[in-house]
Amino acid sequence: MLCQRYQKSGLCYMHGPVMVQHYALQFNGTAQPMLDLVKYIRDHFTAKQLEQHLFHDAGGDSICFLRSILEEGTVLVGTTGEPSTIVDQFRFYGPALVSRFEVHSDFYDKQDCHFHYGEPTGDVKGNHAMVLVGHRKHFFLLQNWWRKKQFVELDGEYLVASGASITFIKTPQNGIPTSFAISHGKYFELEMIDKPEGIIGEMLI
Repeated sequence: MLCQRYQKSGLCYMHGPVMVQHYALQFNGTAQPMLDLVKYIRDHFTAKQLEQHLFHDAGGDSICFLRSILEEGTVLVGTTGEPSTIVDQFRFYGPALVSRFEVHSDFYDKQDCHFHYGEPTGDVKGNHAMVLVGHRKHFFLLQNWWRKKQFVELDGEYLVASGASITFIKTPQNGIPTSFAISHGKYFELEMIDKPEGIIGEMLI
């Protein structure tokens, strides 16, 4: 079951991993809680991280964040390869983190467009993180966090040309580490959902 999520607290480099973790639990047949991102930021961010997050919209590396919230010893499988490889791994491992996705003007400026095929066009605005949640042949359904663009379909050419890294969780997940607070909600809507993003929320580090 897909969860609907607005980007309201945290940036895309955090939302993507939290959702992938949730779907990994679901894929393993485990009860499906979700890491409470608001409490995570409150309890685990340093003063400097809070300053960067609140006042500078500073992002981070989503793959590193994913590793930090999974069970100890979890193995990840990554690819930037052919669409057929992505399809095969999706069938075996389930939903995946799509990170370091280069957002071009045609993707960012057309908030009401949910289909992107062929080569991306326009300037690169920044990097972004989403979640691969489905496919039909070599067309891929990605979950996003923007209010007017929560799901988007890309063909294999567009996805590969974006330079995205696709990261699957190989190790079955049995729960969220006990050091993190959890939520059992299926729909997440917090304050200021109509506020547009100032920048793309993932940065390569």
